[in-house]
Amino acid sequence: MKFACPLAVALLFFCSVSRADDFNPYIIRAITEVMEKRSGGGYDINKAFTRNLSYNQDLIKASAPPATMCVAAVAETIIEAINLYAKDQDDQIYSKLPVKAWTSGNISSLRANIFMYDGAGSKGTGYAVERLGLGRQLPFEQLKKGDFINLNRTSGTGHAVIFLGYLDNMSKETDVYSDNVAGFKYFSAQGKGKPDAGLAYRYAYFSPFCPQPTPSAPRDCGVIRSKNGAILNGGRIHDPATWDYASAVAQIKAGLRTLIEQEHPEVRGLPVVDSMVEEELSKELAPSTFINKLDGVTTD
Repeated sequence: MKFACPLAVALLFFCSVSRADDFNPYIIRAITEVMEKRSGGGYDINKAFTRNLSYNQDLIKASAPPATMCVAAVAETIIEAINLYAKDQDDQIYSKLPVKAWTSGNISSLRANIFMYDGAGSKGTGYAVERLGLGRQLPFEQLKKGDFINLNRTSGTGHAVIFLGYLDNMSKETDVYSDNVAGFKYFSAQGKGKPDAGLAYRYAYFSPFCPQPTPSAPRDCGVIRSKNGAILNGGRIHDPATWDYASAVAQIKAGLRTLIEQEHPEVRGLPVVDSMVEEELSKELAPSTFINKLDGVTTD
């Protein structure tokens, strides 16, 4: 079925989220744990996850561990943060966000939206968590440790990362945004061709600034500073107590119904619309050609 307007863009208007406390402490804990046990496993743009991941009673399979790539590293960290939360707080988090959200590739899955599959219309992790009732998008100036960024570079490449603080124009780390901010520290998978390829830290700088190399702070220069969320997309996951993935999926269904009835007025109000909605919702989207931009190459 073809729609006259871009499906994913139109569906965004049917989604809403509420502001809440955040999930950042668990994201930070998960980063610490995966860095202790899984760092430096290699970067491969066609592979996902450094190992098979447990998710309640289910398994999310890695494609060729321990090699992974940036979008998968972000997803792996979120999954491990969920596991930490389940142990500490409430294992009902798994019923709020079923494993299918991670293993399927349809328009309502986290996998399709975080990995930016063709047809999902996603701008990055921030967009994905807002769309699916888990969090919200944020401008760069409002980020804090444990938030998410999808960035683009002047070279035409891109990256998906977890934000760990601002860098001022002297390359000093700070939690406070100011006019002196020249970049940010992040965690992800990158470093193709480098000794630390795989899960690692980098120090990103906005073009044209790029400081002299420092062994302890490997650089990622050429990042584009922009208020356009399609170029620099930030976001945060809320506290799981407020997650409403089921309502987000219901809103996506409502959006599909509206679009179908606009495109096919002859079926408006008929039971057949339900099956048409389910057909669209169950379609597995194709991995995006955009993924080729996430080549894992950084300055150092």
